[in-house]
Amino acid sequence: MLVIDPVDSPPSVTVLSDPEDGFYQTVTRVTTGKPLRLPAPVDFDLDTGIFLG
Repeated sequence: MLVIDPVDSPPSVTVLSDPEDGFYQTVTRVTTGKPLRLPAPVDFDLDTGIFLG
């Protein structure tokens, strides 16, 4: 799951992954503008700068 939070202070992007028993086991959060690794099966580095502005 990808969460883009423009009202966070500072704005952030979070990826929740590895679901197990109804809970995400891994949570990775970065400040908007920094790269964020989307894990497999997507396996992609997301440039979160696209969410600025």
